[in-house]
Amino acid sequence: MIYHFLSRIGVEKYLSSRYFSSWLILGIDALLSVFATFIAYLLVRGLFPNPVFTVEYGACLLAGSCLLSVISFVLFRTFRSIIRHSTLREIWKLGAAVLLKDVLVFAYVQLLPQSPLPPQTAIALGFMLDVLVTLFLLLALRLGMIILYDLLKLNRTRRANCRQVLVYGTGDKSGSLVTRLQNSPHYRVIGF
Repeated sequence: MIYHFLSRIGVEKYLSSRYFSSWLILGIDALLSVFATFIAYLLVRGLFPNPVFTVEYGACLLAGSCLLSVISFVLFRTFRSIIRHSTLREIWKLGAAVLLKDVLVFAYVQLLPQSPLPPQTAIALGFMLDVLVTLFLLLALRLGMIILYDLLKLNRTRRANCRQVLVYGTGDKSGSLVTRLQNSPHYRVIGF
């Protein structure tokens, strides 16, 4: 069932190739990184009711986070990692890219024009939250991609090894036979 859905939306072409598009991975990584910055901003804004944390400030922060995320991911080339065979080296690069992004965002926040300065504890807490949420989301994405790839490959292999069956007739007995064969790993009904 999941195989049919994913093949209809175009995932089938990724099964035949060995790698996902690296630019797609970079885009998803950047979106997740900006989302993590947004979550950290909302948490810090809720904990520290300070007039500095306005909507305009948040928009500048997210724009800077997007640009700096792309820069740090491109510098460490985290989007070019082979997803299927991840090693500690790729995870180290991912962690280093996230730390670089957050150090750059921290410096960027210091340069933003602010009338009352935000408390340094708020900025430090936002920095730590951003690092943790970004790392969690990026590692969860990588793990989810590996699991999805394995499931799709397993389904594809099962379907390729099944005997194709034509059912003679369209009556009640043929329908019950099709129902029974749908759950069989050995047979696949291809028509009547």
